[in-house]
Amino acid sequence: RSLPPRHPNLISALDNLGSTLDDAGRSEEAVPVILRTLELRREAREHDEAPGNDEQIAISANNLGDVLMRLDRMDEAVPHIELACSSFEAGFGPEHPNVGICLNNLAQVRHHQGRHDEALAQLDRALQIHAKAYGEEHPFLAYHWYERGVILAATGQPAQARQALERALQIREATPGEPHLLAETLEALAPLVPKRRRALLERARDNYTAAGEAGAEGRARVLAALGE
Repeated sequence: RSLPPRHPNLISALDNLGSTLDDAGRSEEAVPVILRTLELRREAREHDEAPGNDEQIAISANNLGDVLMRLDRMDEAVPHIELACSSFEAGFGPEHPNVGICLNNLAQVRHHQGRHDEALAQLDRALQIHAKAYGEEHPFLAYHWYERGVILAATGQPAQARQALERALQIREATPGEPHLLAETLEALAPLVPKRRRALLERARDNYTAAGEAGAEGRARVLAALGE
């Protein structure tokens, strides 16, 4: 017997399928599945049905935006990330940590679009949200400092960029995590510190190597920069 189109079990199954496809590296196939999950959750909210609450809509929208960003489909990602932010705010308030995650994603898209002032403002707000929720040394803040540094470097503000990236590096060195994140911070910082450039790139190389497949692309870049 077929399930009604907005049955909770169907929505949950689609949600799981989208995640499974994305985790398996089949992100292009995951996009329509996650989009359909989002559509059903929005329809469920309109009909006042349990699965369509703001949190679940926000999660689906954020997941879809994240996948589209990784596929370099930035313009398509924007409305979904904006929906995620507004839905998290509606469900939990403007200072909920999930709002900060959405703002970081939105800042990356705005940077890609060349809307740097907007991106920096969104990162500032994300920093404030996560610092208040978790403290100044939490790994989440490293994401925001890193993105801030990359944008400032790209817009010709090397001193401020260096300060932001050194802050990201400080947090990531103090909170061991995924080595490719530490490596990308070292790589971004290297051209801003000429006297330490080679040493930073060598550390980036070693951390990209430790990251395995996740660090392969970054390792290739760093090896080229080192002339190896």
